Amino acid sequence: MSGSGAGRFTWVGVRASLRWLLQASILLPLLVALLLRVCLLLLALHATGTVAVTAGDSASYLLPARELLHRGCFCVGGQPEMDRTPGYPIFAIATGAASGHLLPLLLVQILLSVASLVLVARLAEVLTGSHRAAVATAWLQAVELLSAEHAIRVLSETLFAFLLVVLLLALRRWLDFRSLEFRLLEWPGLSWPLAAALLLAAMAYVRPVALVFALPLAVAVPLLQAHPGKGGMRRRWAHGMLFLLVFAAAVLPWTLRNRAVGGYTGFSAVASRNLYFYIAGDAMAQAQHLSLEQWQQQVGKDDPARWLQLHPELQGSSVAAQSQWLHRQAMREIAAHPGRVAQSWLRGELRLLMAPGTTQQFRLLAVPFGSAWRWPVEAAFAGYLVLVYGLAALAVARRRIAMPQLVLLLLMVAGFLAVSGGGQAISRLRLPAMPILCLLAGSSFAEPRRAAVLQP
Repeated sequence: MSGSGAGRFTWVGVRASLRWLLQASILLPLLVALLLRVCLLLLALHATGTVAVTAGDSASYLLPARELLHRGCFCVGGQPEMDRTPGYPIFAIATGAASGHLLPLLLVQILLSVASLVLVARLAEVLTGSHRAAVATAWLQAVELLSAEHAIRVLSETLFAFLLVVLLLALRRWLDFRSLEFRLLEWPGLSWPLAAALLLAAMAYVRPVALVFALPLAVAVPLLQAHPGKGGMRRRWAHGMLFLLVFAAAVLPWTLRNRAVGGYTGFSAVASRNLYFYIAGDAMAQAQHLSLEQWQQQVGKDDPARWLQLHPELQGSSVAAQSQWLHRQAMREIAAHPGRVAQSWLRGELRLLMAPGTTQQFRLLAVPFGSAWRWPVEAAFAGYLVLVYGLAALAVARRRIAMPQLVLLLLMVAGFLAVSGGGQAISRLRLPAMPILCLLAGSSFAEPRRAAVLQP
């Protein structure tokens, strides 16, 4: 791929992409995925109405969205919202959910879920040069349980996963860009680190966990690029620094907003809450021989009156002061009992990796807990996970993807898993890693790797 031609938009490329999409081998899993998600939505609405699709954390997105729509303030109960970032609430406003019309949002999410399938399948073919890998990836993603479920729930996962797949496409282009000369403002070479930075920032506004990937990507992509010559080396590190600066500039406004309205100097206060109530909290619950839920109820996690009764020194304190207190207490517990915290983190990782994630689907469909077919369904989806993990490991062992791209994909998977361990670990947090794992699993069906010449 030459530096002068990479990324150039042409109608020939658009027509080639449409021909690829309309192949029966790709169109069939796409239609199956669409039908599965639409049927699941209809069944859920019939069984539980909108109760199940808006259960859990949905209110924490919809409440600030409604305040922003009607009062122009990103608040909850008149107080500035510091935990949630505005990405998904704005999406809820744009799709009508903030006005009480949930169906348009759910239908858009279904389309985004199917679009993610198409993009990750295309990426599989680009990286392996194999159409078989694309077809296998498409089928694995089509029946992926978490993707289907969260497409019909008012939660940020589907939008976040779509942006992640688009980010992977931009990172692939950035990684593959070739130039022997140092031209900082060279276009289109400059476009890929810029696009990647803006996409990662958009992901952070949807879910702040994306913040942890900025520095690793700014270092990893230049390191993985193979550019001989002094000029190429200078260019790749300059673009890595540019990526980091553009990302920082994109997330800075929200950090400044938090400081202005609440004295909080971070991007999202949810990090301190999760550190205390889930990471350190799971270790403290273990020490008291309680479940995490029992400990959280005991300390008043979701009961402000109980919380302030136990900690009167925080009465009237700002969000910033409370976040600092939570962070200090959590770090003190982690430093005092690192072994206990490590055990909690590992248990969470196992739960994250192996829990099939069927509980919420049964709630969506109002299936009784003791239903006779509940356990066979769980076993089937657990088998699906084992299959995906096994095929992904096989693809890595066979190196069906070139080493730089493979290392980047594994870095993304490892990052999502690393930040999701401990008491907070539930199958839902596995969702962002699943498109990458399906891609890796699908690539195991590729013929022995050859140079990929396709364009996404």
